[in-house]
Order: sequence, then C-alpha cells, then structure tokens
Amino acid sequence: MVYRSEIDGLRAVSIISVLLYHAGLSVFSGGYAGVDVFFVISGFLITSIIYREMTDGTFTFTGFYIRRIRRIIPALLALVLFTTVCSYFVLFPRDFVLSSKAAIAAIFSFSNVDFLFQAFDMTLTADSKPLLHTWSLAVEEQFYFFFPFLMIIVSKFRKNLVLPFIILAFFVSLGISVWGVANKPLHAFFLLPFRGYELLFGAFCAFVLVPKHWPRWVSEAGSAIGLAMIMATMVLYDSVRFPGFAALLPVVGAGLVIIFNANGLTGAGRLLSTRPMVWTGKISYSLYLFHGPLFVYAHYMAIDKLTPVEIVGLLALSFLLGWLSWKYVETPFRRAKAPPARIFAYAGIAAALLVVPRLVIISMDGIPQRFSDKTLQILAAADYSKDYMARCQNPDAPMNDPAGACVFGADVTPRIALFGDSHGAGLLDELGRQAAARDESILALVRPGCPAVTDYYRIAGLSDTACLRFAEKSMDYIVDTPSIDVAVVAGNYVAYVEGPDPSLGPAADFPFPTLENGNGQILDRNARLDLFRQRFTAMIDRMLAAGKKVVLVYPIPEVGYHVTYTSARLSITDKEDNFASRPRQVFENRARDIVEIMDSLGDKPNLVRVDPAASLCDSSACWFYKDNKPLYLDDNHLNTNGARIVSDEVIPVLDHLMASSGRQALRTADAADKPAN
Repeated sequence: MVYRSEIDGLRAVSIISVLLYHAGLSVFSGGYAGVDVFFVISGFLITSIIYREMTDGTFTFTGFYIRRIRRIIPALLALVLFTTVCSYFVLFPRDFVLSSKAAIAAIFSFSNVDFLFQAFDMTLTADSKPLLHTWSLAVEEQFYFFFPFLMIIVSKFRKNLVLPFIILAFFVSLGISVWGVANKPLHAFFLLPFRGYELLFGAFCAFVLVPKHWPRWVSEAGSAIGLAMIMATMVLYDSVRFPGFAALLPVVGAGLVIIFNANGLTGAGRLLSTRPMVWTGKISYSLYLFHGPLFVYAHYMAIDKLTPVEIVGLLALSFLLGWLSWKYVETPFRRAKAPPARIFAYAGIAAALLVVPRLVIISMDGIPQRFSDKTLQILAAADYSKDYMARCQNPDAPMNDPAGACVFGADVTPRIALFGDSHGAGLLDELGRQAAARDESILALVRPGCPAVTDYYRIAGLSDTACLRFAEKSMDYIVDTPSIDVAVVAGNYVAYVEGPDPSLGPAADFPFPTLENGNGQILDRNARLDLFRQRFTAMIDRMLAAGKKVVLVYPIPEVGYHVTYTSARLSITDKEDNFASRPRQVFENRARDIVEIMDSLGDKPNLVRVDPAASLCDSSACWFYKDNKPLYLDDNHLNTNGARIVSDEVIPVLDHLMASSGRQALRTADAADKPAN
C-alpha cells in the first residue's frame, strides 16, 4: 500500500486532541473524539490491505494476523510491564487487583468488556484505572478478528457485494449506537457493536475514489471541510450523547480528509504532512499507550490539583516514553523477520510471562503488605453500601422495573420506598439493616447518576433518556402501589443544578454532565434551577396528593477531594491531614438554592425533612471525620460510618410516620446497633 503522509498527520491530530483533553484544557473539551478518528483510520487501512490482497489472491489469515501482532502486541506488552512495575509503587491494594485484571483483559483484547463492568461500580474512578484507555484498542482488535472473516465470506458469494455489505453493516451499527446512547449508554461507549460503524466508515472510504478529472477545488474544499469538522468536534463538544449521531462529525470529517487526499495532497493534506505532524503520527500508537497511565498515576498520587508545570511535565514525559517505545519496541519488532509459528510462539510466551505476575497480584489481594497498618485501616473504611453494590449495582439489574427492584431489610412486602441516586443508594445498607431488625423492608428505587426527580433531563456518558424513564416509572410505582406508605427522597441535587465547583478541590474537575430540556436545548445554570424548582415541587405534591408520606433528605455536604485516598496518602507521608473539614459557609453557599426550594414546600403533615448537615456539620464547619474515622468514601459519597449517622436521623422519622399511618412503628435502634461515632 502506498504510504500517505497525511494519514500520519491525521493520527497526530487525534493523539494531540486526546492528550490535551486529558491534560484538562477546557478548549479541547471534545478531545476524547480523537479516538473516533483513530477508528476511521484503522478501518480504512485494514480494509484497503485486505481488499487489495483479496483481489490479488495473496490474502491469508496467517499473514494478516502476523502483521497485527507485530504492529500491536510488542508496545502493548511493554505497557503492561511498565504499569505492573509502576502500579506496585503507586496503587492501593484494591486498585492494584483491578488493574491486574484489566492488564490481563488488555492482553487478550477484551479490556473494553472489563471496564464496562467496572463502570457499574460507582466507587471506582477513572483516576484509579491506568489501563482504562486500552478499551479502544480492544474494540479495534475485536474488529480485526471478525471483519476479515466477514469480508471473505461475503466475497465468496460475489466480490461486488463487499461494499454493499459494509454500507449495510455501517447503518446497522449506527442504529444500534443511537439506540444504545439512549438506552445502554455505557454499553454504547465501550462495546464494538455500538462503535463498529466508525471503523466501517473507514472501510467504506477504502472503496471511494474521487475521479481525477474533477476540479481541484472539490478536493481542496472536501479536505478542508473534513479537517474543520474534526477540529469543531474537539472544541465544541462537551457533554453530549456519544457516540451515536454525535460521533458522525469527527468520523465523517476524518473520512473526507482520507478520500479527498487520495489523488494528491490538498492544502489541508500538506498541513497534515508537515514534519512535526508526521513524526507525531508515527509515534501516536505508543504515545497513546503511555500517556494514559502517566496521567492516571499523577492524579492518583496528587493531594491537590495538578499545576500547569506538572501537566506540561506529564505531556513531555508522554512524548519521551512514546518515542522510546516507537523506536526501540515498535519499529524493531515490526521489521523483524521470523517464521509465523515463531512469532505466534514468542507473542504467547511474552504474554504468559506478563500474565503470571498479574495473577499472583490478584491471588495476593493486591499485596497489602506494601502499606502500614494505619494506611490499611483507612482503606478498610472505604466501604459503600456493600449489599447494594453486590446485589443491585450491575449491568443486569432491572433499574427501570420498580417491581423487580432490590429490597433491603426483612422478607416482607416493602412499605417504604427510597427514591434516589447514588446518595440515596449509600443509605440503603444501613437503613435496611435497621429495618430488618424491625420486620420491615425498603424498596430501592435508585439509579446512580440519575436525578431523583421526574421530567428532569441529563445528558452524558452515564445517563440520558434512561434516567427519565427510571424516574417516571419509579414515581408511578410509588403513587400507584397501595402497599407503599412512605417515600424517602434523597439525591445529589446540588451537583445536578450547580455543576462542578473548582473551589471545592481536585475532585470537582470531573466534567459533570450538561442538562437539557425536552426540546434538546442546553440549559444554563439559572434555567436548570428553574426547571428543577418546577419538577421537584410537582413531584413532591403528586406523592402527597396520593396520600403518601414523604421523607425529604436535604443535601449531603460535598468534600472536594477523595477522602479515603487523600487520607491514605497522607498516612504514608505522615503529614498532617489538613482536609478534615470545610467551612460550613462554603457548603451553605453552594446548596442555598436547593435548600430554599426544599424549604419552600412548606409545613405539611405528611412531609418530614431530614438534614444531614445537622449531624455532619457544627456551627462553623462540616466534618469529614468523626472520632478519627472517615465519614466519606470519596468526595461526596458517605461511607458506612457516615451513612450510619444520617440513617440514625432518618429512622426516628420513619418511626413517627409509620405509627401515624396505623402501622407498627419502627422500633428505636437497639443500643448495640448504635454507631460508635
């Protein structure tokens, strides 16, 4: 295949956008779409090679996969070795175990599936996953496994059916992706069937030829428009439904650049073919591999936000490691001459040598002996509603089926429903434990990442119209089910309205999803607040009108940093923990409007309020520790200690409401059940 320098330049655009996105540059808020450009390039190159060899009669599966092994495996195995060593010194035991499982998954090309399942564990963050970025590599490798077989099968019938097959497969995958974004957003992000259309568009480009007699300006315009589409994605996209239709902008843009430079370089092609761009494109694979863990480790170890100097240093180190890997790993192995059997054997042996240490790490529970007893005690406190996580927080949980939702407490028909997001879910284990001792149970109508309010919208990688359906079905069930007497409402409403607050600390850097109304219009902060006021008030009024008793849990104070990890890191250095509290005024200022909306509901017989701040804060500060025990899992979710404190405020309220409904009251917690805090 003829070398095309502008494709290396296109790779450079992709990797630079990804790097700047991970560096936190707000101007590149859509830089994550650089991965989608990579997909198009891969689909184009692979299809071009396969189809040419099929036409020439020289295609063999052995030859194809030998080239893939030489291209992909050496640098990937170098990455696994690098992260094995670094993770030993950086990651805490649980994360070391999960990282080891991910490393094995990456070697065998299914890390996208592994990270999909990890994504359902909301106690895990991206900053604890040094191999998270290998999900895209797994998608490509899976495409390489299936696509050649399908092309061969189709061509056996008629060779001229290959292109129609690719077009049909493209639209099928696009349709699946559009559906997935609305119904299975995490699946749509990680899995090949939802991403395949991006690679297939690249495959389609391999068959498109621009007639040489066309006016030159057509190619110039097409190429320039394509590059502009890619750049527009990088700077204009933020929190959008992705991939789905949204991914077509960078995908089609990349395809236009490829198509309109086939007969000679255009102006955009010459820009992409400059020396720096081509050099960056050549090392882009290794650069992509090694930049990921560097940024993860830096954020993982940081007590506070990374400084601009530190970010520049990470970028420079990424380029250095990327170049070293390209020069001393990628290039030599790609050029090496060896019989296919030997290459397969070498790859297998090398993979086994890297898998074994990871299996040992898993068997040793992440080698906790690396840390002191003090650090391990802090980490042990990082538990979040374990029963909920084990039984309910998984891909197969019927989140939109209230009748099949998890029940906590005794084996009796629930008379209490908890409607909430992850903040509500965090209370379930403790409330369930206390309810079980009283022969009561609680129905868990919770979905992390979804606002616990009807007709309120949220778009992003974790949530979308599925949240709307969840809230609507949950509320219908509460209102229409006679056995439900009491509804406990608890959610992270401040974050949904206010979004991230940089003043809260490093954890606030997470790009919280943008909200929209029913017409797809993005809402600014005031519009989000007004919509919340209307929808939340209407929801509470609807439950009260149906004769339900409502326990309204006020906002939980936010921390702004990962309490467990920060405390554990400080324990290693024996530094004083200066993050034990935040001024109460900071919390009150941020939560003021949400509290005002909740207060404005007025005093009603069947509406009772519980304010976690009354127990978690004093007059001047909100505390994240009590009796030297952490109360939070991360920057905003309570651990078992914190949940116990808030639950002890909720239980007396439930006692009162159940008694007033003529039911047997929930008994006051036994002394043995009282928290030590």
